[in-house]
Amino acid sequence: MPISSLDYVTSVVDFMIEEYTNKLQGYQTILRSRFMELVVQLSRQYEKQERRQGAQSNLMHLAEAISFMEDNYLQPISREEIAAKSNISVRHLNRIFQSYYQTTPFAYLLQLRLEHACRLLKTTNLPISEISFQSGFNDSNYFTRQFTKVFTLSPKAYRKNR
Repeated sequence: MPISSLDYVTSVVDFMIEEYTNKLQGYQTILRSRFMELVVQLSRQYEKQERRQGAQSNLMHLAEAISFMEDNYLQPISREEIAAKSNISVRHLNRIFQSYYQTTPFAYLLQLRLEHACRLLKTTNLPISEISFQSGFNDSNYFTRQFTKVFTLSPKAYRKNR
């Protein structure tokens, strides 16, 4: 809570103590009123704090997800596994990923795998089917379709143009 908010709370509490001590006509109404005001102000401060912590928490979950994917993109990984490693639900993972990266975790994982395949296509003479498997794809036809969709070239044509 900011110092200005603490000063405000202190002044309200001091006023309430003075009202209670003096017990002038209507003091109970004033005490209830100031107490409700204090509750509202504190809840607003709490809400602001929660929003800030929520954003930081989302970034931490996102960092955990990205780190896990970058360390394991060559392995078979499910959305559920990524979410579990990030300690959040699949739905929340998708939501925060979309919010920060304007893409899905699965699309990000696909991009990592395709970038790895590009490196292998440029630097090795491995068969394309082997490159697809070494890049985390378990179906070389699916790999070729995805590669062509993203790069508008087949893996074979990409290799020739290296």
